Amino acid sequence: MTNLELEQRIHVLIKSERKITSEIVTLIREADFRRLYLERGHQTLFDWFQKTYSYSHSSAYRRIQASRVQKDVPEVAAKIESGEVSLATLSQLDSAFRNSERHGKRIPVKQKRSVFTQVKDLSANETQKVLAETFPDSVVHKESLRHVGHEDSRLTFVISNEDRAALERVKDLISHSHPNATWADVVGYALRFVVKAKDKTSTRPAAATAAHGAKSKAAIRREVRARGCEFQDPVTKRVCRSRYRVEVDHIIPRAKGGGDELENLRCLCRNHNLLMAERHFGKKKMKRYWPTS
Repeated sequence: MTNLELEQRIHVLIKSERKITSEIVTLIREADFRRLYLERGHQTLFDWFQKTYSYSHSSAYRRIQASRVQKDVPEVAAKIESGEVSLATLSQLDSAFRNSERHGKRIPVKQKRSVFTQVKDLSANETQKVLAETFPDSVVHKESLRHVGHEDSRLTFVISNEDRAALERVKDLISHSHPNATWADVVGYALRFVVKAKDKTSTRPAAATAAHGAKSKAAIRREVRARGCEFQDPVTKRVCRSRYRVEVDHIIPRAKGGGDELENLRCLCRNHNLLMAERHFGKKKMKRYWPTS
């Protein structure tokens, strides 16, 4: 292979790679619209995409962020394929849009398209400068939680002065029992304290029964929540098992005559609970309950 042939081959493959990436981003958008990740027993689009298709954390997240931008800026797909915009730029855009909206500033679609046109040919640093000027509330410090071994993880985030003062106070309060505590020790202690105080799933008080010996509603609900999300994908048989924002769901809804007996209750995470409600009552009625993406 000559140098010219090598260069030509690289050019062809890069062009093909961009086309495939564009198609993947478009398909992710469709999968998100159909909530396919929930059907497959995952709580989030990211969890489904990363685990099902073995993408790295950053690669999966950038493609999902690009698909979010594409929702309001349809020309994203064509620009990825032509090489006029990178996944890194789209990732920056999505972060800016979402962080700004978290601060209560609703961004019109017209403005999103305008900003996209403005930054699509810029470098990462130039894009960040434009976004910081356009959306001052979007400038945030990235958080990360990553494994650094079989038993340890590294957590990086920025806290306010108020939270720092609280952290220092916790260190003071446990200084007698933990005189040489590191900040990791302090955070770990605080986390275990909260779990012990708030996690009621392992509590089965005998007193929480009615006088006739039957379980009280509160005891039944504790028993249900202890299971974790019970949604199962009928195709892969994967069970969600998430314990994040778990809710007690009526298998037969009360609106359709279902009762509160244990056999009619199950534990679902919030997203799977919404999915089941959508199946019972329709997408139109449940649309307002779904978080916007």
